[in-house]
Amino acid sequence: PQEIDIVYVSLQSGKHFELKPAAEPNDDDLPMQGTYILSAGMKYAEYCACLTRTLLVDCGAIQKEAYSLALAVQEHVVASLTPGVVFKTVYLSARERVQKSNPGLLDRFVKNVGFVMGIEFKDPQLVLAEKCDRKVLKGMTFCVSIGFNDTTSSPPWAVWLCDTVIVEAGGCKVPTDICSKRAEDVQYEIDENGEEP
Repeated sequence: PQEIDIVYVSLQSGKHFELKPAAEPNDDDLPMQGTYILSAGMKYAEYCACLTRTLLVDCGAIQKEAYSLALAVQEHVVASLTPGVVFKTVYLSARERVQKSNPGLLDRFVKNVGFVMGIEFKDPQLVLAEKCDRKVLKGMTFCVSIGFNDTTSSPPWAVWLCDTVIVEAGGCKVPTDICSKRAEDVQYEIDENGEEP
């Protein structure tokens, strides 16, 4: 813990969501229900890591569906990160997964599914996006970032998951998986008396 430096910490909820690292919090009051995005970037031995989790409190079916799909798409992206694959192929495959699973969420899907990290938190030339022709290399470390952002519904909501992923020859290692993202660990239903049932 003494060797870890915090790059940023962010909490988002309420009416405004920005699914990008180091998003500035606003002065709005936190609502009693909805989605809450907790995000942190850190450095260990000069190398960066990312971690984002979403908590869902008294959320509706669409938010829960979006969260389940985010989990599935993240797993798909991590499995796709193999040496030699082109960055845009990873992104387009993730979009296709959303299109097949829940086309109604496609317009709410993020514009990229992550980026390479190293000594710099984000390398702007190495983003898992539709127009990036770079190739995944063994030893690359990614912030895999999957999310959905609905700014048009009332109230607005978002779900977002980020994990640090290291590409190895035999598959990827996800050191931030130690922090649970299972639906049963992040979804809460509070009764009218303010107690969890």
